[in-house]
Amino acid sequence: EGYRLAFDEFDVEKVAGYDDARAEELRNDERIIRNRAKIRAFINNARAVLQLAEEGLSLDEYLWSFVGGKPIVNSWQSMSEIPPETERSVEMSKALKKRGFGFVGPTICYAFMQAVGMVNDHEMSCFRYKPCAALAKRSTGLRLQHLDFRRTAVDTVRSPRKNHNERGDSNERTNQFRPAEDVFLG
Repeated sequence: EGYRLAFDEFDVEKVAGYDDARAEELRNDERIIRNRAKIRAFINNARAVLQLAEEGLSLDEYLWSFVGGKPIVNSWQSMSEIPPETERSVEMSKALKKRGFGFVGPTICYAFMQAVGMVNDHEMSCFRYKPCAALAKRSTGLRLQHLDFRRTAVDTVRSPRKNHNERGDSNERTNQFRPAEDVFLG
């Protein structure tokens, strides 16, 4: 939550507009890791997201393109089989770095791919393996909610959405990156 507050609710345009003075303020913010390089990367990554939008791409479309718009379902028997990175995460890392993103090494990219459901790396014996595999099987590929990429950068990288907690309660959240479930509709 500290990051959300420190970085203006993850408003891409605001973060991209941070200057050196704002970056220095963040170095004194106890709610976040105050590493100068990481703060600079956060700001530069926001600028890179806006650059994607100027090129007619949304961040979600771009990232899902590394798996062809459909989750990869692996069949691991044990945790020791799961790699820390793959050829696809290496590709993603190189492409993101080329576009100016920082702190996006292949291991970070692979962990991201796992976290957002681009890769199902649950062991086959895990109770989550079959439900996740079924979702991937039902999917027909990447379909985006916003097909007009000529919209403003704000429209392509953030949108209002309802957030539901574990109890099913909801609250409106705005100006956030659209999560994978808003982008990939299985």
